[in-house]
Amino acid sequence: TNFDRPEAAGDMVYEVLFEIAPYLRSLFVSPRVVIASRFIKFIGSAVAMLDAPAELKRVVQTLGFRHTHIQLSIDHCENFREALLGLLAGELQNKWTQRAENGWRELLNHISGALIYCRRQFADKLRIIKTSWEIANSPDTPDKLIVEEIPLDGDDAEANVDVPGLDEVPRTFHGMFRFNATVMGYASQVWIFEVLEYFENLVKSVDDAVRLHTETQTLAVSLSRRPGKGDVPFDYFKSVMMASFRSLVPKEWDSEHENAWLWFWKLIESGLKDVVGKPLVYEATLSTFLQTLDEVTILKLRKDIYARFFALAPHGQNYFKQSTTRLHFIVDKVLELSTLMYRSPKRVVEEMSPLGLRHVGYGIPTDLFRPFVRACNEVLLEVLGGHHDAAAVSQAFRWSTDL
Repeated sequence: TNFDRPEAAGDMVYEVLFEIAPYLRSLFVSPRVVIASRFIKFIGSAVAMLDAPAELKRVVQTLGFRHTHIQLSIDHCENFREALLGLLAGELQNKWTQRAENGWRELLNHISGALIYCRRQFADKLRIIKTSWEIANSPDTPDKLIVEEIPLDGDDAEANVDVPGLDEVPRTFHGMFRFNATVMGYASQVWIFEVLEYFENLVKSVDDAVRLHTETQTLAVSLSRRPGKGDVPFDYFKSVMMASFRSLVPKEWDSEHENAWLWFWKLIESGLKDVVGKPLVYEATLSTFLQTLDEVTILKLRKDIYARFFALAPHGQNYFKQSTTRLHFIVDKVLELSTLMYRSPKRVVEEMSPLGLRHVGYGIPTDLFRPFVRACNEVLLEVLGGHHDAAAVSQAFRWSTDL
């Protein structure tokens, strides 16, 4: 093709799309470079999974979930389809056969239909989750509380449990969750309270699939470091969670609320199960490699990362006007945080939050973050060269820097 990078092809798809339907520009709020990169990654995954329907369904549903906030229509999907088909036909020319067009058209029609279906299905669930979360955390509603009889089936079920009186029963989700965890015999399951700490962030990210994915993976890092072995009994958290919502949202609670929160927890649980355990392996692999780097190699990393970043995002040079010492410090900090993310994700969040706020104050465009992370990953991969564990080290570094 005429494109030197996959992202360039993705960018051209959007160029053609906006020529066909200029009004669609308003639907895309992320920077073009980010949109193009995501599109190419998605379409590549979809094609690779054509012989794995279950996996293809999962990938398409994830995309649909990410776009529930957009008033997606059939016309939007048709315009996008024709933009991509037109680009493929122009690039492949004689290689673009009728059979190829039919195949691509069928795939894109399937994806389009799934996106519209997902929006219809997810929109109601998202609305229910948001409204019921607000109700569950409104302590000023004294008549909302119902304490249901809860079966004791946890590790502490046979213990003597000191159950508070009704006047002492909490009226917010966090308080009610702790109350129910004690009553149900799960007080010794320390990990469920760790999930509880993250739970509000998970709920508030429900309509942002990218953010929800990040929050879920960060939680998975913490759970990976829990004491003990074996699978995490996620059903314990689900049981306490559902009992708490039934008590706090009694008037509104119905089968739709039940299904919405069960769907939400299944989404979180599947994301956690995919990751829990892996961070420990990633940490060991990445830490071992970074400890082997000598000063000459580190200096090369520092220089090459900025050279690659400025090539990917030339306007980034306008924002890196510090001394060489400061620029080198930034790269060293990236390497440090890449392993610290696995050991103490909370500490990384504490360090990165004020840093992010300072960058907002400086007016740094957020579209520069992704090319900078990409530059770090590409240069590290080059430094790895023929390293015997290059793929594993690269994966570990990419995973933590993406977070």
